[in-house]
Amino acid sequence: MHEQQTVTLPIATAVDTHYDGLAQDQLLITRCGACGRFQFPPRAVCYGCSRSGTLEWVPAAGTGEVWSYVTFHKAYFPPEVRQVPYTVAVVQLDEGPRLITNLVDTPDTDISIGARVTARFIHEADQHLVVFAPAADAAAADPAETRTN
Repeated sequence: MHEQQTVTLPIATAVDTHYDGLAQDQLLITRCGACGRFQFPPRAVCYGCSRSGTLEWVPAAGTGEVWSYVTFHKAYFPPEVRQVPYTVAVVQLDEGPRLITNLVDTPDTDISIGARVTARFIHEADQHLVVFAPAADAAAADPAETRTN
């Protein structure tokens, strides 16, 4: 009897490398070694070329643009967690993947789809987070130059 075993790590374990990077002020995402496509969250198979076992962790530039956002004006959590208003956004990284994150240091009236943003790292107790703030240089390079689709 031929027995073949494939071990797939649970996502909670697979993103540990991402969280370790955040602790070091690095935004890590995965890239396929076969086709070069960037992706996050990590997957067992590249959704660009369908190969498995070729993904590697690489640092992202930490820049991107607002793809979508919503500003919450009602507190859904205890006050020590987050004060209203706060903005949750989908940020498309220049490398291509989209992250759900928070926008900081900007009034909700100044946010627009396509606005350039840059990563900031927050370290609270044993939690390490990435949030995004308006880019200092809104005329940054064209993200299409670095994106792999």
